[in-house]
Amino acid sequence: MTAKDQKSFFLALFSPTPFLLPTYAAGVVFMTLLVNCLFAILTGTITTQGIILVLAVGILSLAIAYWAWTKQKSFTFHWAEGKLLPKYKGLVVILSTPDIVKQLLKHHSSELQHLWIITNFENRAYSHFLSETLPAMRRELEEQNLKMNFFPHPIHFDQSKSTDAKNAYLATKQAFEQASKEFGLQSSDIVADITGGTKEMTSGMALACTLYNWSMSYVRSSYEWSENEKKNIRAPGTEEVLELDVSFIPPMSATDSTP
Repeated sequence: MTAKDQKSFFLALFSPTPFLLPTYAAGVVFMTLLVNCLFAILTGTITTQGIILVLAVGILSLAIAYWAWTKQKSFTFHWAEGKLLPKYKGLVVILSTPDIVKQLLKHHSSELQHLWIITNFENRAYSHFLSETLPAMRRELEEQNLKMNFFPHPIHFDQSKSTDAKNAYLATKQAFEQASKEFGLQSSDIVADITGGTKEMTSGMALACTLYNWSMSYVRSSYEWSENEKKNIRAPGTEEVLELDVSFIPPMSATDSTP
């Protein structure tokens, strides 16, 4: 979800909608009748029927205004997935399966400048990932004539001080803020991938991106049964990096999209 695809959350929530049109029309009718009623009172030509008509139209106008106000304040949850993800200059990932990270690096290779890696302090695999796995990925992808000119930025959090969901939320927010303040990247230049990590961490990252209108992606894979491991495992070569569009939009412009 980029700035081009969707308005920001607050702009979409409070922007004018067609629901205000009947309120405007009812208000015009009510004010016209009210002026006529006041003129009749001043000239002594007021009738009981005229007073009842003005009161009835006034009550109706208030009812329409309240209905329009509730519609204006409501919003629709919009979910669209399945489109191939564009290439981004910045990528935020949660450290988990190295194959997923490699697939993301391969996808963004020609544009990627900065890689934020979210992990907790207790993740012993992280140091090995930075010193061994990531350099090996670079070499392997460069041998495929893919550009690998990015800088890794670790973001650690203390798992004992808060929940994984909150930590992932704050870490994602930190990555986007650092990209803007230190590297001059726009939020539309960065994407957060929610494939890795625990379910709690994924939910925290997804919440941050949804609230701040940041782009999200995930790696979709096919699975096959492994007799050796006695479980379904990811089938090599089936990975696809897809865009995940989650947003809040006004009811009249809400559309359901399917992959």
